[in-house]
Amino acid sequence: MQRMVRLLVVAAALPVLQGWTLREGHPRIYFTQDDEPVIEARIAGTHLDQWDALYGYAERRLADAPADIAADTWGMINVTSSLAFVCHFTGEARFCDHAAAILEAMAGADPTGGGDDTPPRNRMEAMGIGFDWIHDRLSESQRQAVIDGIKAHVDAWIDYVENPNFVGGHSRKGNYDTMTALVAIADEAPETATILDRIRNNFVDGYNPAQGWIAVDGGYHMGWAYGASYTSGEPYMAWETAVTDESLAQDWQALLGWWFLYGLRGDGTYPREGDVFDIGPNMETVMVMLWAVEVGGDPTLRWLYGQWRENVMWDPNFVYDIIYHDPSLPATDPSGLPPGRCFAHAGALLARDTWDEEAVHLSFISSSFLSLNHHHLDNNHLELSYRGTLLQDTGQYDAYGTEHWRNYYIRTIAHNSLVVVDPDETMTLYGHEISNDGGQIPLAASALEDLVP
Repeated sequence: MQRMVRLLVVAAALPVLQGWTLREGHPRIYFTQDDEPVIEARIAGTHLDQWDALYGYAERRLADAPADIAADTWGMINVTSSLAFVCHFTGEARFCDHAAAILEAMAGADPTGGGDDTPPRNRMEAMGIGFDWIHDRLSESQRQAVIDGIKAHVDAWIDYVENPNFVGGHSRKGNYDTMTALVAIADEAPETATILDRIRNNFVDGYNPAQGWIAVDGGYHMGWAYGASYTSGEPYMAWETAVTDESLAQDWQALLGWWFLYGLRGDGTYPREGDVFDIGPNMETVMVMLWAVEVGGDPTLRWLYGQWRENVMWDPNFVYDIIYHDPSLPATDPSGLPPGRCFAHAGALLARDTWDEEAVHLSFISSSFLSLNHHHLDNNHLELSYRGTLLQDTGQYDAYGTEHWRNYYIRTIAHNSLVVVDPDETMTLYGHEISNDGGQIPLAASALEDLVP
């Protein structure tokens, strides 16, 4: 399914703000009524195995209590989207009813999350997707309950929209989660349209310029773990189908695919650049690549997506594969590519001698800016791999902001770089005095002007 094919104009849609128009009717998140014949053909043909896996997952989730799913921080999006997708394309009441019950449970959950932003942010995304995909299966009272729940969650975390950080923190995900919730309800709750407009402006004027400068040639300063988290394709995917006359897609989003191709080492892992919770490809990596292929259509990146489709994706994630992946398009392995690539603004040179599991892989890091958050103080750092790591980035990501994180893990001393110790120097980070390692000085960044030399 090609990206521009879906930008179809409808006769009357609400609201109209800042040059964009919300698509009329449902579904409008990730796919529309115009896409349904293609999706139905895939379900019956090229994607039958993926559909069977997704359907089986949704069937197993019927045993889960709605309240348990509403409280499951890391499972609620998978469960809700799987049940809603199967409901939408089969009409089976058992899936529709269970999805509706989960939506009601999420709508009634504590929107503050007790101060933890992750559960309510994920609930906003799950409620938006579920509401959109089973909209016509919900009763009027159920719709109103979900709308009220979304509005309460948005209100609790409106600071992400009103005070965005375009370089780090939870800001981008907070804006995307809120966007997904509001594009689902904005025509039935028009008072939320101005918030949606602000989110759109945050992407147009903030996230895209800053991230587009960093990733102008595809790289990302946070490495590969949080690099995937902070550049995933979902915001652009959601906006692409939710409105009829504007796209947030840009060339740098396609180029990100090269970062994830050239960074992949012979043993199937990535260098430990930035905060690292997972050194292998995961679903966030897959979603970056899926959107990179959707925007740019490169056959080598499509090949890598195909590898991950077989080895990384699992049952609930096949929703996105069924919607976006066309297996009939050409895919080419990377054996003919140059062995190295420079990602200048992100500050990385990645090189290898082969494209197989015996590859010697070298990464050299030297960016022109520092930004804190998940970006380490590691300029002029080398990491070398052959059948495993030989020169490594040390320390452990025990949790964000811990004593170990502040005093060792993110610091120059934990990397293969140089330090020059001045015993009289004092260093601070987030109001804490930190160890004097003789390394690089922590500096914050929140917008494009903080990055450009």
